[in-house]
Amino acid sequence: MAQLNPNIALSPVETTPNAILRLKSSRLRAQEYFFLENRQQIVGGYDEWLPGNGLLIWHVDEAFWSIYGGPNNNKECTTIPHCQGACAGPGLHYLVALEQADGLDHLEFAANWGDAGDPFPGSANRTVWRPWPVAGFNPDSGSWYDTNCQTHSCIDLVSIACVPLGNCNLTVGQAQCSLTEADLGDAPASTNHNGLPMTTYVSNVQANFPTVWAGSVLGPRHHWSQVDAWLGATVTGEIDADLLPDQDPLTNIDPLANAANQDNFLYGPEDDGVALPIPLVDCNGTGFSAQVIVASPLMYAPIPRYFNVWFDWNGDGDWADTLSCPGGWSAPEWAVRNQWAGFAPPSFWLASSFLPRIVVTKNMPYETWMRVSIADMPAPAPEDGRGPVGGYDLGETEDYYLNLTPTLTKWAELTGDPSPGDVITYHIQYNSMGNVIAVGAAISDVLPIGLDYVSCNPPCTYTPATRTVWWGVALVPGQSPILDLVAQYMGTPSAVTNVANLIWGNTIWQSAYFSIGPIRRVYLPIVVRNW
Repeated sequence: MAQLNPNIALSPVETTPNAILRLKSSRLRAQEYFFLENRQQIVGGYDEWLPGNGLLIWHVDEAFWSIYGGPNNNKECTTIPHCQGACAGPGLHYLVALEQADGLDHLEFAANWGDAGDPFPGSANRTVWRPWPVAGFNPDSGSWYDTNCQTHSCIDLVSIACVPLGNCNLTVGQAQCSLTEADLGDAPASTNHNGLPMTTYVSNVQANFPTVWAGSVLGPRHHWSQVDAWLGATVTGEIDADLLPDQDPLTNIDPLANAANQDNFLYGPEDDGVALPIPLVDCNGTGFSAQVIVASPLMYAPIPRYFNVWFDWNGDGDWADTLSCPGGWSAPEWAVRNQWAGFAPPSFWLASSFLPRIVVTKNMPYETWMRVSIADMPAPAPEDGRGPVGGYDLGETEDYYLNLTPTLTKWAELTGDPSPGDVITYHIQYNSMGNVIAVGAAISDVLPIGLDYVSCNPPCTYTPATRTVWWGVALVPGQSPILDLVAQYMGTPSAVTNVANLIWGNTIWQSAYFSIGPIRRVYLPIVVRNW
């Protein structure tokens, strides 16, 4: 749990749906947590014949669940206190154990089937439940995996009081270890604590990415991001995407300054786990790999982990669309859906594949926001990159502003006006800046009447019917290849202009012109005005 109201009133579970409180902290293992419930001897109900009334606290460790290879609920811990570490090994504690308020552990020692001393406060009048370093008595709120009860679990309950047949009231003295142990993304969000619309891209489209843990659209909050597995070398935590404290120390986004993409201030983009640049090809399968760092030691079998990726393919400021490709294929912006992530401590590279849809505008950079997430539960619907209502327990979300700005230039080897029969070599150079590789792009050049094709280097495809030369290319940031086109000038009474086009996503993205031959002069009439 995180950021909980410290004063809690739990109704009896028998009469109130969902009246169960779940407690977890970053000092517990990834699959370890506590359940709290109010059980009362309500006449005529399921609990009428319980041996006592009050608050029951259950210690759960899903690593001992048989679906993960564990021994299930048939191994008791008979060490008092449990946090000594003697019960941490495989098969040495329950899947679900009752924190018995009187500290006698009668259930573990088979002394009885439960008694009035087991609930809180119970016959022992135990009104607090605290970490061993704070309280020094059993039961404590520590982890099964502590060492000699030295670790503060950051779970501290005080003032526990129950009304017979009524509510159990308690105060949460502490329920999180740090205000910056959570992780959120850093894509711009118009749902934020300032209530200010944020924009993105050169077109200043409104950004409707769910990033902030507030409002009607919840960003993906990972409450304990450094417990199990995360993306890249480390995690910088924050209380929320647009609030301090933040370990960076910048907030992930700043609605007042319309600033985003600030979650890598300390460690740089190499911390984010995805190696850039990313290859993208229109309507053809592609993918990339993300580095996953694993903190949890292997306990039986891996816990569930789900990998998800979103792209704003059409640049409209959200991840909620599905685009179409030729042939009837769909390119959803939720590009990778709940892919099972493996378990290979201390790290592994997770490969993913998806179908991109490239949308470019002439003379404008290519821009898209990408969200990458690994978590302990599947990403929820609707398909817009938000997190679950209660947040994720574990994992991390990283957002990336992906962009590519191309340039296309063209020139010819000429010392003067050409003569009919001259062979002319054109040079076409393309390059780009950004963090995307434009795979599946093309350079075309249509030869006008007056120019005949001779050859090209590197090899190209020439279509005589349309007098078009084609090269398949990939724009890799930082590289500047040159294409050579050799043509014979046949002579014309006017200038001959041929155009080189850079094409991506079946759209002309950039054009470069070059003219040779006689210059057509246009004489304008002279108008004389008398002032």
